[in-house]
Amino acid sequence: MKYFTFHSKTSVFFLLLFLFLVFISTRGIVYSDEGYILNSASRLLDGQLPYKDFHFVYTPLSIYLTAFAFCLFGQSLLVERLLAVFIGFTSCIFVFLLLVKLTKRHLLSMLGTLFFCSWTFFHINFVWPVTLSILTGLATLFIFVHAAEKKKGSWFITAGILTALTVLAKQNFGVVLLFNVAFAFDLNKGKRKSKFVLFYALGLFTCMGLYCIYLLATHSFISFIDDFYMQTVIRIIIKNDVGTPFIQANSFVSMIGKALVYLLPFAIGVFSLFYTLKNKRQRKYFFISTFVILYYISGIRPTTDYVHLSPLLGLSAIPLIQMITLVKKKKIALCLILLTIVLVFAGLYTALFKGYYRWYAPLFEQTLFVNDKKVAIWLGKKDYETVQKLRSFIQSKTRENDYIYVNEYFPMVYFVTQRKNPTPHDVISASPFYKNDRPAIIKDIEEKRVTIVVTPKVWQQSNLSSYVAQNFIQQKTIGDFIVWEKKQ
Repeated sequence: MKYFTFHSKTSVFFLLLFLFLVFISTRGIVYSDEGYILNSASRLLDGQLPYKDFHFVYTPLSIYLTAFAFCLFGQSLLVERLLAVFIGFTSCIFVFLLLVKLTKRHLLSMLGTLFFCSWTFFHINFVWPVTLSILTGLATLFIFVHAAEKKKGSWFITAGILTALTVLAKQNFGVVLLFNVAFAFDLNKGKRKSKFVLFYALGLFTCMGLYCIYLLATHSFISFIDDFYMQTVIRIIIKNDVGTPFIQANSFVSMIGKALVYLLPFAIGVFSLFYTLKNKRQRKYFFISTFVILYYISGIRPTTDYVHLSPLLGLSAIPLIQMITLVKKKKIALCLILLTIVLVFAGLYTALFKGYYRWYAPLFEQTLFVNDKKVAIWLGKKDYETVQKLRSFIQSKTRENDYIYVNEYFPMVYFVTQRKNPTPHDVISASPFYKNDRPAIIKDIEEKRVTIVVTPKVWQQSNLSSYVAQNFIQQKTIGDFIVWEKKQ
């Protein structure tokens, strides 16, 4: 394949991109989402099984991959972030190769790759099911394109395996990827289509079958189904426990502006699909545009916010660059190129100089290195002091691998302090959804003789918060957290 011959400019581009990914990925800390993956991977290495011994709201590939990295290099934030660099860099390579295949233009493909990376891995710089499913989804597209061209059944087996890995990375993206592949097969009129479908199904069902055997062998299958039903069907679909308005704005003008930004990935995908279907040579690649559209539809709801938008906006780089080469009017193509450049600069600027993961100090301000093997990355002043003081205080009151309890959704505290969660819940809130779980949590705290509880400064009232207030004494305020100690 000719596009595997990288020009010197391309090599320099990817070298700089890799170095910038390392710079971005070794800064900042997310106590909630990132901590969820890290502590779950740590629990896995401690002999606990997801779904059976602790709840996990996603399919488990992200925590197994992180746990594998921990086995090789030790448990630390730095190891997890370098794994994120690998995921991000590999994804960028797949995007570049797809764009070169679609456009035959290296410079334009590099621009699209930078657009993709600036909104995806410069904003979410840790291992997260969304970014992992983007990698496996892109790999599926790449293999599928070449399997269709080379007419090799073995490549379709690989595409099926990668689709299964996408399902295991994040269930909603895996399901829509299956639909996307079904569209591609349905419109494929080749004589060997049935054979290719069988090869694809062989890879898909073999991988999923092995995972089901694993669940059955570890007596986790029923727990997996129960977690999926409770967390996905009941919590998200029926009770809409994590739902937000599609557009949150203080004024009509602001609402219009946000709507244009939040709908941009969908609009780019739809227009690109229109131009792709009009072009006889490119028509066979229509499923690349539908991939972006379906990922957007699946990922933007029920929680619509900047964090969920950014990787979906990054994915729209592929159909946008494809569309630039398909439009016949040069003025429109030039406008699309200018839009791409603007979005690249916007992605870089917001990643470096705006609030990291929305709630934290900008990455540009994260300049203090935590010289501890458990962390070993750069943080902002507030988080640097919070991590150091939390570790120091909790370690002075407890021993390594003792139980502490962290109320609400801040599992990173368990990881950085090297303490265990006495309950199967790393995600907990004052939501009515968890009403029936709180008595069991209180029982676990009592039975495992927890002496330290960590809560946020501002937390909602529930029978669990009342229990903490009645049985623990507020000892120290550290950053946005309050540390409580058991009453004697």
